[in-house]
Amino acid sequence: DYKTDTKSVLDQAVRILQAMIDVAADQGYLVAVRNIITLLQMIIQGCWFDASPICVLPGLDEKSAKLLAGHKFTTVDQVTSKYSKVEKLLQGKLSSGKLKKFSNEIASIPRVSLRLNGLKKTAQPGELVKVSVSLKRLSKDRKNVYSPRFPKRVTENWFLLLADDEVNEVLSVKRVPLRRNNSSYVEFITPDDPGQYNFTVYFMSGSYFSVEVKQTFTITVNE
Repeated sequence: DYKTDTKSVLDQAVRILQAMIDVAADQGYLVAVRNIITLLQMIIQGCWFDASPICVLPGLDEKSAKLLAGHKFTTVDQVTSKYSKVEKLLQGKLSSGKLKKFSNEIASIPRVSLRLNGLKKTAQPGELVKVSVSLKRLSKDRKNVYSPRFPKRVTENWFLLLADDEVNEVLSVKRVPLRRNNSSYVEFITPDDPGQYNFTVYFMSGSYFSVEVKQTFTITVNE
């Protein structure tokens, strides 16, 4: 029936999009990779990309998102990092059921930090450079994504990207699970032409809008 078919299509769509990310990454298409990740977020959250990212948080909707935007809460990280203050703003604005849902769930919506270790300042042309990445979950642990509009439970999926933003090229994409403390790495071949180059490491959620962290580093390729 319709519900069974919809559930099957959405479930398969997640796997297809993950495969599309791999294909786009192999070609170095940064914009395409980011757009596909956004589409993956849309499907899991059942929400358009241009909606407020906080309207999909527990107990919230477009009306409460506008209220919070008036107090300069416009991203998921801003809400989750100061959820006690947000909860006070929502008192009297949400029903008791929605406010309770927000209070019970918000502390486990992901907040993350990223740190790069062992950065080289210089390298030779065509040298393989490996960058260590430390990841930390700042929020409470949870097994599954908060996605009430998706027809089945979804585990969190995260993408670690290395990109050259100046030329819109992605150099590496990895799926990395987010634990309390986790470490991974990215590696790339330095350009053949001498000069100074900027690269950015992104850690992006494939499940929640606007949940991402990044850090840029510079490396000089010697003559």
